Amino acid sequence: MAIYRLENISFADVDKLDRENTIVILPCGSMEQHGPHLPNGMDTQVAVKVIEAAMKNVEKDVDCLYIPPIPIGQSPEHMDFPGTITFTAETYIRMLKEISCSVARHGFKKMYIVNGHGGNISAIGAAAFDIRDSCKLQIYMFNVWAVIVGLANQHTNREASNKTDAHGGEIETSLMLHLTPENVKMDRSIDEKNEKLAAGEYVQLGGPISFNWNSLEDIAPSGISGVASLGTAEKGAAIFDALVDLCTKGLFEIAAKW
Repeated sequence: MAIYRLENISFADVDKLDRENTIVILPCGSMEQHGPHLPNGMDTQVAVKVIEAAMKNVEKDVDCLYIPPIPIGQSPEHMDFPGTITFTAETYIRMLKEISCSVARHGFKKMYIVNGHGGNISAIGAAAFDIRDSCKLQIYMFNVWAVIVGLANQHTNREASNKTDAHGGEIETSLMLHLTPENVKMDRSIDEKNEKLAAGEYVQLGGPISFNWNSLEDIAPSGISGVASLGTAEKGAAIFDALVDLCTKGLFEIAAKW
């Protein structure tokens, strides 16, 4: 069993892989603002580092074929901030379909998408149904932002509000202080509380009633929604370890039962 990086091996090496059981790995992220203190590529960095750590945990038992990450996602909500690059939903879905159908054309049956950007979740889910129907490829989705708030609440002394700490705040700042502290500029960080989110009972970023928000107009004029100053490397390490553990368990279960 081993981890194979597609860009480093030849077609002859790929041809030797067990198509039925090898799990194809695709990390997805974004290139978007996360406040003046965090790097634009943090969503991709988180997805890559989580899945790389998880693959190390399973490499003695599971064959994985790692595809280079997609570093740009669906991020129109952040386009008022320079440096953000986005695909439309249609383009992003089409790209996922074409990558996946290329993988399926070569006989692989399982793809594990590890996605670090919340704005990609709907598009990946929509693409996955069409991919299964047209290409007969099973897509498994590990969406970091579908689980990260719960993991942060469970594994850290969470201090910021779940309602308002949504972008560039305690959780994301903590993760980057742990993963790439050299890229975090805490002297630029801002603590910002979104009053509508704080007062809301039903309309929230995570539901039960969600909305198609624009970062500058609705959420975070500074680029930050939350309390960045509460971020610590220790919290980031606990969150990261919990993400890796869950991602690893997913790989083992896909390999053993699917």
